Amino acid sequence: MSDDPAVLRRALDRERKRRAHAEHLLEDKSRELFESYAELEKAHEALKCNQKQLVRSEKLASLGTLSAGMAHEINNPIGFVLSNLNSLNEYVPAIRHLHGEIVDLLNKVPDGSPLAQDRQRLQTYLDDEDMDFIMEDTGDLLRESLQGVTRVRDIVAGLKTFARQGDRTLTELDLNHVVNETLTLARRQIESNSEVMTELAEIPPVMGTEGRLMQVLTNLVVNASQAVCPKEGRIVVRTHTAGDDVVVEVQDNGHGMSEEVQAKLFTPFFTTKGVGKGTGLGLSISFGIVEEHGGRIEVKSAPGEGTTFSVFLPKA
Repeated sequence: MSDDPAVLRRALDRERKRRAHAEHLLEDKSRELFESYAELEKAHEALKCNQKQLVRSEKLASLGTLSAGMAHEINNPIGFVLSNLNSLNEYVPAIRHLHGEIVDLLNKVPDGSPLAQDRQRLQTYLDDEDMDFIMEDTGDLLRESLQGVTRVRDIVAGLKTFARQGDRTLTELDLNHVVNETLTLARRQIESNSEVMTELAEIPPVMGTEGRLMQVLTNLVVNASQAVCPKEGRIVVRTHTAGDDVVVEVQDNGHGMSEEVQAKLFTPFFTTKGVGKGTGLGLSISFGIVEEHGGRIEVKSAPGEGTTFSVFLPKA
C-alpha cells in the first residue's frame, strides 16, 4: 500500500463513507423492523379483540336460541295461569256479594229466634277469620297477581322478539311498540339508578326488523343509564316525526361527552368504560343496524349537559 498521505486520506474517507452508509442502512432496517413489529402487535391485538367478539357473538347467538326456547316453554303455563286468574277475578264480585248477603241475613235474625245460636256461631267464625278483610283483600291480591303475570307475559314476548333479531326481513313496525317492548326488557337494568320517562307521539309506521331495532334501543338506553349519576339519573325516550323520517330520541342528564369522544363514538372497540366493562361494539353495531334500515344516528352532547341520541328512520 502507498505511503502517500493523500492516498491514505482518500482511502480513510472511502472507508468512513462505507461505514456511514452501512450504519444508515442498518438504522433504516432497524426502523422498518420496529414498525413491522408495531404493526404485528397492533394486528395481534385486533385479532384478539375479533376473537373475543366472535366468542361473544357465539354466546349471544346461543343465548338467543336459549331465550327463544325458554320463552316458548314459559309461554304456555303463563297463558293458562293468566286465564285462571282472569276467571277468579270475575268470580270475586259474586263471592263478595254473597258475603254481604250472609252478613245482612245474620243481622236480621232476632235474639230470641231458634236460629240465634246458629247465627252466633256463624258470626264468631266470620269474626275469627276476619272475613271482611279477606273479602276486601282478595280483589287487591288478584289484581296485583294479574299485573305480575301480565308483566311476565310481556317479558316473554319481548324475549321471543329479541331472539328473532337474526331475521333480516323488513316489516311495517310501530316504533312506539318497539320502545315499550325494549323498556319492558331493559327496565331492570336501567331503573336501578334512573328515572325513565316516555313521550311517545302519534307516528307513522316504519319498515324494519323488530328484534334488531330493539337491540339498538337497548344499547342506547343502557348506555344512558350508565352515564347518569346514581339515584339522580333521568332518561327520556321520545318519538316524533321530522320530514320524511320517524325519530326516536334517548336523552339523559348524565355527564355528557366532549367533541373528541363524540368523533370516536361509532368506531369499533372504542369505549370510555373501564377495562372489562365494555367491548366498544354496542354503538358501532347499532350504527350498522340503523344504516341497514336506511336511517342514521345523530348525537348531541356537551360535558356536564347530558347526551341525546337520535335515531332517524324513513317512514314506511
